[in-house]
Amino acid sequence: MARLGKYELGQRIARGGMAEVFLARLEWARGLEKAVVVKRILPQWAAEPRFVEMFFSEAQLASQLSHPNIAQIIEFGESDGAYFLAMEYVDGSSLRTLFKAIRARGERMPFGHCARIVASACEALAYAHDLTDSKTGRPLQLVHRDVSPDNILISAAGAVKLADFGIAKAVTQSHHTKTGVVKGKLPYMSPEQVRSEPLDRRADIFSLGVVLYELVAGAKPYDGKNELDLVQAIVLKDRIPLSSRRPDTPPELERIVSRAMERDRAHRYSDCRVMHAELEQFLISAGQPVSAFQIAELLERYVPPGRREPRPEVRARKTPGPPAAAPESVREEEPTDTHQSEWSAPTRERTAPREARRPPWPLIVAVLAGVAAIGGGAALFLGGGAAPAPAEATPSRPRVAQPGTARIDAGRATVEEARKLFEEGKQLLKVRQYQAAQGAFLRCLEVDQGNGECHLALGSTYARLRQPEKGAQHYREFLRLAPDHDRAPEVTRLLQEYEAQKTRQK
Repeated sequence: MARLGKYELGQRIARGGMAEVFLARLEWARGLEKAVVVKRILPQWAAEPRFVEMFFSEAQLASQLSHPNIAQIIEFGESDGAYFLAMEYVDGSSLRTLFKAIRARGERMPFGHCARIVASACEALAYAHDLTDSKTGRPLQLVHRDVSPDNILISAAGAVKLADFGIAKAVTQSHHTKTGVVKGKLPYMSPEQVRSEPLDRRADIFSLGVVLYELVAGAKPYDGKNELDLVQAIVLKDRIPLSSRRPDTPPELERIVSRAMERDRAHRYSDCRVMHAELEQFLISAGQPVSAFQIAELLERYVPPGRREPRPEVRARKTPGPPAAAPESVREEEPTDTHQSEWSAPTRERTAPREARRPPWPLIVAVLAGVAAIGGGAALFLGGGAAPAPAEATPSRPRVAQPGTARIDAGRATVEEARKLFEEGKQLLKVRQYQAAQGAFLRCLEVDQGNGECHLALGSTYARLRQPEKGAQHYREFLRLAPDHDRAPEVTRLLQEYEAQKTRQK
């Protein structure tokens, strides 16, 4: 087996564009061993100072979190030029897997177990939210931003642990999320997170409220056919009442869920300590004391050892890379019932080894992302900052078929279907759900391959997803289909600059 410092690497359980994750063993004296998980920067990024600094910042932040309900960072180290994180091995399962196993039998999780698991997560978040910098004593104002059943772990002993602080944010960090980058899982996001507004601890409380709702009801609080419907529901619509999903829900438990999920954060719990206290009071008043023993029995009943994930707490998550760089590390396997936003959404293209080896092209990405591709008015961003969300499409020239192009003209019904998909993608771009917008534009082109607007929009979307080659490909197809379009000169100029920068990178 390969070694990394004092760790013996075993099975690789995940790989992304920036890092890979292994099961590993830590060898002690006289043959004693400890199971751990090791996350290692891929060799091609180990020499990139900005990425290493961000990887270190993640370790520095996570290393300050020392709480029994938080999965621990053991070590940040370097061996033969390879930087790595060693993390706690939690022998158990994710809450997502436990929840699915219960639902697969047509059953519901007992109310007491729901409340106890979420109360334990409250303890973890309360600690993280109140954490202060160990050197300055300044409050970090940490926000997890990705609270979901995937990141709540249940150990075989019944311990509840919150994991994956990889996209957590503190005010003392030297690097910050770029404007327009939305992180987290869409079904669990608060309205302010969907709108890309500044977040505080109450965003995590909303997410935890969604988790509690789902555990109790067996379903999520909003119905939506697609990501756009879900975004609109979170921001504008009322959630489905918990009692309508599960009529026997105790009123006190429903009240706790409702307060945690208030759309206006001023009306939510002010912090997790208050929510925790009310959950504890519910458990006492309901006469349902639930301890770690009962949680362990629940896990053993529904998810016996042979059915548990290798390491649910350390699936490869997106690790922030250099600004406007190549694709970032993402989870290799993601639950099928979650909607991921721009950076956390996995795509096979972004995890493929060929693209993982692609050198960083910050200026190329910025050039391609700089065009307001489906809006009026162009902008060129060469400074490496995040491009703004694309403006609304100009519908006056929806599709242009030029003489001699190889395409079959679409019928009226097809054109209407493509138009609906285009509008769906356009709305998703407005709320910066780039991954979902990509899917809508791809479906648009499946319906109508000669739709120039969809090629134009998809080119801009790929540029924002840090996939410049694909963006350029669709820009070229747009020019082939619509050389006389009023956006054609600008796209031509951007492609020329893209090729020039690409040549200089070689």
